[in-house]
Amino acid sequence: MEYIPGKSNVVADMLSRPACHEGNELCEVCTVAIDVPSRSPKEIHDEQIKDEELVKIISCLEDPDKNVNYVN
Repeated sequence: MEYIPGKSNVVADMLSRPACHEGNELCEVCTVAIDVPSRSPKEIHDEQIKDEELVKIISCLEDPDKNVNYVN
C-alpha cells in the first residue's frame, strides 16, 4: 500500500465527493451499429495469401532460420 497525499490522490478525492444530481436532466446516449460480414477461415486465408508483406511474415514465422533478415 502506498500513501498518496491530498489532491494527488484523485481517485479517493473523486470517490469522497458527493454525487452531483442537478434536477432531472436527461442524458443523451448515441450508438452506432454496423453489419460486419462473417468470413470463413478459408476466405480469410485466401485473402491473406494475396498480401505480399503478410506472406513474408508468415514465411518467417513458419521457418525462422530460412528468413532471418526480414526488413520492410
